[in-house]
Amino acid sequence: MLDAPGLFHAGDEVTMTIPAGAVFRGALWLHGLPLAGLLAGAASAAAVGFGDLGCLGGALAGFGGALLLLWRLQRRWHTDAARGLRVAPTA
Repeated sequence: MLDAPGLFHAGDEVTMTIPAGAVFRGALWLHGLPLAGLLAGAASAAAVGFGDLGCLGGALAGFGGALLLLWRLQRRWHTDAARGLRVAPTA
């Protein structure tokens, strides 16, 4: 929901734009960070000398930690994305 009182009314046609590269950066964070956490968790468990189940546990812990970090950063990114959003009436 876009909060723009007085600028637009229900039924108005508008054009919305986002900053260049925003979709790519979002996809990179959303897919890259959990993958990096998964691999780092498994590699660290293997380096310590845990077996297969230990590596699985490390991978799950790294993946879960990355998802937790993404969840914590979500509010800041949402605010930044809203700041770069541009809405203009369609001619």
